[in-house]
Amino acid sequence: MPQVMTDDMLASQEENSGKTDNGYGVKIKKLTDLNGAALKYTVNKTMMRVDLPAPLKPGQKYIIKIDWSYKISDRMKYGGAGLRAFC
Repeated sequence: MPQVMTDDMLASQEENSGKTDNGYGVKIKKLTDLNGAALKYTVNKTMMRVDLPAPLKPGQKYIIKIDWSYKISDRMKYGGAGLRAFC
């Protein structure tokens, strides 16, 4: 497995794993907009990015519905998000 993973590589790995738990305790059952349309998302360890249909303008809001659960992990073993970002 490469040291650095792109979003596409991570998404492919998640799709092929067939697991709802990413190994860090995050379980996403369903993520939709207010009207029930599915939204694309990426989970990277304990961080999650939701891809919205269009960028938000300043002050604009977007409502999502999410059915999820999270198992609290050992922060000493996995660390926190800190300054890491989605690349």
